[in-house]
Amino acid sequence: MEGAGAPLRLWAAGKAYRMGRPDALHLEAFHQSEALWLDHRERLDAWQITGTVLKAVDRLLPGRAVKIVPTEYPMCRQAWELEVERDGAWSEVIAWGEFVDPIVTHLGADPKTHTALGFGCGLERIAMLRYGIDDIRRADVESVA
Repeated sequence: MEGAGAPLRLWAAGKAYRMGRPDALHLEAFHQSEALWLDHRERLDAWQITGTVLKAVDRLLPGRAVKIVPTEYPMCRQAWELEVERDGAWSEVIAWGEFVDPIVTHLGADPKTHTALGFGCGLERIAMLRYGIDDIRRADVESVA
């Protein structure tokens, strides 16, 4: 970061794995999309990514009620989850936050002058809400085509 002087913008998508018991909203293996932004503090703030998150959800799930819920992650100094309402129930679809100083340092930047923001989104969860799937364990390609 310091050597190049340019902001860092990374986007990745792929399969993610977690330990846990599958249920209607969770799988042990799922697809996730993630982004990481690293830049000077004056050019990047958490509310900038919040606006981007809200716009993306409105495009994917137009007209849905949403709420932003503060949350905690060990790698973030502050973080939020975006929940979307369907039939009276709220489902988390995206989480994002500002990373702690050791991560900014690990990325090659000075935490006094730089910040790093990231977000992650479970793609199956978005598909569930978009296509009215009530149990992700039963979803397959034909059911959403």
